[in-house]
Amino acid sequence: MCGCGQGQPTPPTPVPPTPREIIREVNVKGKITDAQTERLAGAGEKGFDLSGLTTITDTQAEILSEVKELELNGLTSISDEQAESLSKVEVLCLNGLNSISDEQAESLSKVKICLMLSGVTSVTDEQAKSLSRVWLRLQLNGLTFITDAQAESLSKVKQWLELNGLTSISDVQAESLCKVKCLELNALTSISDAQAESLCKAEKISLNGLTSISDTLAESLCKAKQLELNGLTSISDEQVESLSKVGLSLSLSGLTSITDEQAKSLSKDFHLYLDGLTSITDVQAQSLSQLNSLRLSSLTSITDAQVKSLSKVHSLVLNGLTFITDAQAESLSKVGWLELNGLTSISDKQAESLGAESLSKIEQLFLNGLTSISDEQAEILSKVGWLELNALTLITDEQAESLSKVDYLLALNGLTSITDEQAESLSNVFQLRLNGLKDITHAQAESLSKMTHLEVDEDLQPLIDKFKNE
Repeated sequence: MCGCGQGQPTPPTPVPPTPREIIREVNVKGKITDAQTERLAGAGEKGFDLSGLTTITDTQAEILSEVKELELNGLTSISDEQAESLSKVEVLCLNGLNSISDEQAESLSKVKICLMLSGVTSVTDEQAKSLSRVWLRLQLNGLTFITDAQAESLSKVKQWLELNGLTSISDVQAESLCKVKCLELNALTSISDAQAESLCKAEKISLNGLTSISDTLAESLCKAKQLELNGLTSISDEQVESLSKVGLSLSLSGLTSITDEQAKSLSKDFHLYLDGLTSITDVQAQSLSQLNSLRLSSLTSITDAQVKSLSKVHSLVLNGLTFITDAQAESLSKVGWLELNGLTSISDKQAESLGAESLSKIEQLFLNGLTSISDEQAEILSKVGWLELNALTLITDEQAESLSKVDYLLALNGLTSITDEQAESLSNVFQLRLNGLKDITHAQAESLSKMTHLEVDEDLQPLIDKFKNE
């Protein structure tokens, strides 16, 4: 009997589940416990996607209201008390609701930044009046019809309103809705000239449901500051001439080709999106070179002469290219913002052109298709102020040391692990994105805790915060 019960091993302290583990379990089961909501709310994270959750209690809604961003798209109904609690969330997604009460609309109108209710198929005049108080962005894409009174109320959403379920609007509604800064009406398949005149008073108007326009409609639409017509698959030279008068930006990404004359019309100092084009001519490249910003993400090949012309554009997106020549890299070094996310590899000479401080004007460089770089390339590219290399899954300590010299922002979201030495080096970057990391050591957390601007997976943040607070 002597010594009975002594020497028994102490049971290990249970390790609490991480926020990611809780979210995974909740989204599979469709239910959440009070303890789990407390754990999530206290994790210090920006937000969570709990769209697998199909039911929630008033207590749980109150606990979760401490989170800034919350997706609850699996809920098909909520109580008035839950609506009041959830209104404290800054970004709230409730796209599973197909109806709300007047009281719920009044509560949800207090959401500060963005409210998404795209499952709601109808609202009352009183609900529209309440929801219009959402300050920044309101999504009501499930509405297929609104009254003139509702349009007038919703026009008080000053920043961004999405009504992408409406298939028609009245002239009165168009005159009301144009008071919104950014307006999306992407289900409209036709509008009148009068409606176009009204809608173009908005700072940005999206009409991607239009598949064709008349010459007179183009003339009306040209008064817009920012215009999206991505549903157009063909357009006349006269229509392009009219649309080129748009003030700030024009998106025609449904077009797969344009004429030389159209390119000439579009050659002005504004932002142009032509992501549907699969090829351009040398003449078109020369014309388009006068733009401030140009997106051509579907081009899969381009000539040296075309690149030389386009390099005069300040912001250039060529994400469809999987290969560039050394001469093209040299030309592209003159671009201020450059996206080449289709490239899977570059030569040292190309890296020298794109990244060398003495040669390059590039301020922001996106090479998110590169799966590996050499130590020399890392050293060269570190001279770019904003550098994204999100397809890299592995870097050396030497590369980390080089990349730590990036002045402003470095994105390495493809890395799933780093060494202690790499963490120490990378902590010198002003802004660092490492959202792909699955785990970190205490030494890495201590290094990264020195940073002011760091993005990592939500499960890793508590350990970093621990050192930050010591």
